[in-house]
Amino acid sequence: MLALTSMQINNDFGGLAPLVSLVLFVYVNGQIQKFRREQEEKAMKAAGEAMSEAAKETVEGITQEQWAKLALCVLIDLAGDSSFLLPGLGELSDGVYAPIEAFALNSLFSSGALGGIGFVEEALPFSDALPTATVAWMLQTLAPESGVTKALGIKPPSPKEKTSEVTEE
Repeated sequence: MLALTSMQINNDFGGLAPLVSLVLFVYVNGQIQKFRREQEEKAMKAAGEAMSEAAKETVEGITQEQWAKLALCVLIDLAGDSSFLLPGLGELSDGVYAPIEAFALNSLFSSGALGGIGFVEEALPFSDALPTATVAWMLQTLAPESGVTKALGIKPPSPKEKTSEVTEE
C-alpha cells in the first residue's frame, strides 16, 4: 500500500510537492467517488426492485369491486368539474351538485367528514378541480392505515370487497 506523508512528498519532489499532492488528492478522491457510485447503484437497484415488487403486489391485491369504485369516484369528480363547461351558470350548478357529492362520498366511504369536505369543495367557487372522490379512493385502497385516512374516518375496504375473488371453473 502506498503511504506517503507530506514530509516525504516535500523531500522527494521539492517544488513540485504541491502539484504532486493535488494529483494524489484528485486520484484518491476519484477512487472514493467511483466506489461510492458503485455502492449507491447497487442499493438503488435493490430498492427499485423491492418497490416495483411491492407496487405489483398492491395493484394485484385490488379487487374488481375496488376498481369499479374507482371508476365511480372518477365519474363523481368529473361531474363536479363539468360546471366549468357552463360559464356563469357553473358556480350556480355547484350549489345543486354539492349536496349530491356529499351524499355520494358519505355513502361510498361511510365518512361524514369526507362528505363534508366534498360539500365544501363543491360549494366554494373555483375549487371544483380537486378530485376529492378519487383521492378518497386512493386513501382507502392504497393507504388504509395512514393518519389522514383515519382522521377522515375512511375505513379500509370491507372484508367482502377484500376477499371476493373471481373463481374460474
